[in-house]
Amino acid sequence: METTNKTVPAVILKTEEISKKFEDYKDTAAKYDKYALALVIENADKLAVASNNVAQINNALKNIENIRKSYQEPYFNTVKAINAYAGLLSDPLDRLKTTINGKITAYKVMQEAQAKIKREKEAAALAAVAEEKRKELARLTNAQDMIKGMLYGGSYTNMKGESRSSQGCKTVQECDDLRTLVTDKFPTPASMKYCNKDAKTIFATVIGWIDEHKSTLEVLTHVDTKSKEVLLNNAMKAGSVNATSMSEEIITSAEADIIKDISKGERKLDKEVADAKKGVRRTLKFEIVDETLVPEYYKSVDESKVISFMAEHKEEIYAILALGNEVTEVPGIRFYVHDQNISK
Repeated sequence: METTNKTVPAVILKTEEISKKFEDYKDTAAKYDKYALALVIENADKLAVASNNVAQINNALKNIENIRKSYQEPYFNTVKAINAYAGLLSDPLDRLKTTINGKITAYKVMQEAQAKIKREKEAAALAAVAEEKRKELARLTNAQDMIKGMLYGGSYTNMKGESRSSQGCKTVQECDDLRTLVTDKFPTPASMKYCNKDAKTIFATVIGWIDEHKSTLEVLTHVDTKSKEVLLNNAMKAGSVNATSMSEEIITSAEADIIKDISKGERKLDKEVADAKKGVRRTLKFEIVDETLVPEYYKSVDESKVISFMAEHKEEIYAILALGNEVTEVPGIRFYVHDQNISK
């Protein structure tokens, strides 16, 4: 579709339509291709021919460029007009968006800071609760170890923190007395603020030890005295080993629960911090605060200043270079003459 300079095209131009505008120059490159490759300038005549061909190529280039510019001008003008009008609408909106986003960012940064402060406080509270849980657990396990020592024999620490030792329960009555002691004095679930579940477990465990040991003693009442002593010692040793293993399992499980609760709480706090800053992209930027302190590695040459220096001292530089000397006024930069043919 042919257009004039001031006509806005209704459709996108096809390649065939564009090519018509450049019809006269389709074969220009092919015309000079073989000539340029085979060219060897040996005398003034060939130099004149070569210069003439370069002039013709330059002329073709100028004409192609002129056609290109004139052909695309209406399209460029249309694009400029569209962009300018769109800019009248979008530029104020962009400024408003920047203003609003700035306030949103400031708010989210503030929310993040507050969430971090809250996280620190609540993380400290979680740690404090964990410490209280461990104290309660220690009280329970100490009571558990005490019952184990009193039941199977050995050293233990009583509820007052005093060191004691026991020969263990060797009669059914001693087992009954120990069971009564556990029922009356052992830490109850109600006395626990956090470890009531563990208290129930440990209470049931030590009662089970006592009842099992009592059953063993009842069986041994029908055994002769010599064999009874050996069997009782073996039973007490086995019971102690089994009780130790059970105690360790209970403690390990309880400690794992404490760690799990802390991790769960910290993940919740971390999510709150992450949610507070959601939508804020954090990127690194920089600004120069003292150029004199910036290492040379991070500095670059200002080419415009070098070019200005050459323009101001052009004749002096040429004179120095003509004598085969170096220009030393700007350390680190070598000035030289570069020769290049200028075709017309």
